[in-house]
Amino acid sequence: MVTHPDPAILYPDIKAHGSLSAALRAVAQGRLASVPLSSPDLAPLLGATVGCTVPHREPLQISA
Repeated sequence: MVTHPDPAILYPDIKAHGSLSAALRAVAQGRLASVPLSSPDLAPLLGATVGCTVPHREPLQISA
């Protein structure tokens, strides 16, 4: 069985913000204020989704 390290250990900077989406917002220093950005409830340190307002585009998935 493969075990994966705790994301909080791998990404202490992201853990400090609570989620990858919050860490991205902090690094962007306000430039993402109007961007629909979220992290999944089950793994907030490992992923973020950037929504798109254009109907034919899929959301951008970001993973740590």
